[in-house]
Amino acid sequence: MDQESIVRYWHAVELLQPQSAPKLKKRSNPYEAFIHNTPIQRPLLPWTPESIIGKQELPKKRIWSHTLYAHLYDSRLVAEKLDAMYGADQGYQEPKFRESAVFAAKFTAGGRLVDDSFVLSSEAWFLGRVLTGKDWTRGFETDQKTLRERANSQFEGEVSSEGLRELTHWTLQFLGLGDFFGEMDHHLFRFRSQPIKPDKPESEDDPLNSFLLDDLADVADAISRGVKSEPLDQYLRHHDPKPRLHMDDQRASLPLMGRLMPDAYASSCWPTEHHLGLVHSQQLAVNTIQSTLADGQGLLGVNGPPGTGKTTLLRDLIAAIITSRADALANLRRASDAFASNGRESANDGGKQQHSFKLNPALYGFEIVVASSNNGAVENVTLELPQRDKIDESWLPEAEYFAELGELVSGKPAWGLISGALGSKSRRNNFVDRYFYGQLPFGSEDKASAEVEDETEVEPDEEVDVEALFSTPSAETEQADDSEYQSEDAPTEEDKGPKGFWGWLNVSAEANAVRSPEGSPPFSRTFTRRPIKAMRSVHVKAQEVHCRVQAWRG
Repeated sequence: MDQESIVRYWHAVELLQPQSAPKLKKRSNPYEAFIHNTPIQRPLLPWTPESIIGKQELPKKRIWSHTLYAHLYDSRLVAEKLDAMYGADQGYQEPKFRESAVFAAKFTAGGRLVDDSFVLSSEAWFLGRVLTGKDWTRGFETDQKTLRERANSQFEGEVSSEGLRELTHWTLQFLGLGDFFGEMDHHLFRFRSQPIKPDKPESEDDPLNSFLLDDLADVADAISRGVKSEPLDQYLRHHDPKPRLHMDDQRASLPLMGRLMPDAYASSCWPTEHHLGLVHSQQLAVNTIQSTLADGQGLLGVNGPPGTGKTTLLRDLIAAIITSRADALANLRRASDAFASNGRESANDGGKQQHSFKLNPALYGFEIVVASSNNGAVENVTLELPQRDKIDESWLPEAEYFAELGELVSGKPAWGLISGALGSKSRRNNFVDRYFYGQLPFGSEDKASAEVEDETEVEPDEEVDVEALFSTPSAETEQADDSEYQSEDAPTEEDKGPKGFWGWLNVSAEANAVRSPEGSPPFSRTFTRRPIKAMRSVHVKAQEVHCRVQAWRG
């Protein structure tokens, strides 16, 4: 089987992995969602006066947000039909009862359809393609777009019960399922009505389907065009088991010992609590990753039972990568060398023209993304890396890596800015609000470490003059008394003033503008004072992030 077919098959498997509709249950408090059914034949919509939702308690300063699960059905019907048409594979198990829906959509408290919230069930679509003899390996995204556009155009104001019935009937006919589920009026609508703050909408996660569908479709299309990476090619091609090393195999002893020789170690490790280093198997994994992937592309698997430290070794790997980036920065002759001399770029950010400079390619390749589909431990490591108690106290206070920004991001006492959790839209908004603008959630600092649901976008108050950040100091300034920089361990109230990254940039830009003679060219010299060194490093990191802020919010 060729690689595109493998991904198409995987995509088909995910099409048949729908999420269940929310189960009916009694509310335990006013902030929980109210889940209720209404018959398709004569639905009482939750935004109408006759709806039973009027008897439900709604907290102050909250409004209802309604998610519709339209035309509930038992997924066993789909499995049984596919079994009858294609037969069951070896190891087939009888499916269990699971309620799903043909489509889902979100509505405001006043009954208006939320734009582009229509989501088609991939399972229902798959069944329709099979029954009508159409290609089920392609077309889901196109058909979902067609139905979404119809819903957007059909519902311009408050949605009526007749309008919903009409859309449901049209969707069933479009999918070729008009007869399969029987009489439409014998089925139900299910609503999940959630109290929300008016300015903080619910998350936009797909309520029905696998979150891998879009990615797999994009990958399959890319492969069909001949576009793929070495890690993807390595993952999809036939595996040769011969190079694999087993820790318990005596024949692997010499190769394993070679990878644990002193010259195979990275130049740094994590400053762990109590100075506890990695065990041999963990260190072997880190050394192997460094030697095989540091200077090229590829894929390497580390296997082991739960609780054996696979996630923990990420800390040493991250330390090695950060140190390698520091080496690359240290090799620069001056701060301006971190950017391409002809790499000025402009972008429109909410009506404001923002400018940035491309990084020197020598600084590429040190980016780190820790991703997992179901491992909470991976996210925990990401959240814990900046925390002050995750390194041995003997390294403090010397091991300070933009601790103020790290504390803003993590919400807890931090020793440095190492990582941020970006796995959901709310987390990305949370990161941007804290890191760039220094905004903490309302309430105590303890609450700041909890999952933040704030999805309000905050724009910068002003455009930052990046060039002024590294403008040239005068000769008098170079020879000035440095005493003002020698009390860094006892910051003044003014030093504590800047909040978030934009605050740091603004303060530094103002300070350097005062020191710079009028008309002197930017980026012509390198400062030697510790605060300016720190700002240089912060600025380099900012350029990596600045132009992607809006993408992270999405």
